[in-house]
Amino acid sequence: MTKRNIIGFLVRMLERNNGNLIVLALYFLKKLSIISDCKDQMLKNGIIERMPRFFKNQNPAFVNLALRLLINLSFDNAAKVAVKEKGIIPYIVDMLKINELRLLALIELYLLSYNDKIRNDLAITDLPILVYQLIHNFP
Repeated sequence: MTKRNIIGFLVRMLERNNGNLIVLALYFLKKLSIISDCKDQMLKNGIIERMPRFFKNQNPAFVNLALRLLINLSFDNAAKVAVKEKGIIPYIVDMLKINELRLLALIELYLLSYNDKIRNDLAITDLPILVYQLIHNFP
């Protein structure tokens, strides 16, 4: 995969406007992101920079696949820092308001909270208020 730069082609496909192609590329990248060499190549090709586009989208397939890919990438500390630098954290916090994405958003925020510097950034968002509301309103 890395020798033929397939991951580079898939990452570049995320810039296209064809919905089916983007879903296919996100799905394939999600599957490849569990392999360390592939994950490193994704980060080198700038996959984190292309992610905010999918979190702003109203299509649930894009958001779901992008969030699952981000979860797989977030086991790497460099990816966590890139998520912080690219301003993706507020989008993830906003996903707590959507029932279908709440579990995935909580998993991602939990993985991000391992980093002390990111944990401080989480505290200045709406996250503490939303978590309090979720706990308080839980049946």
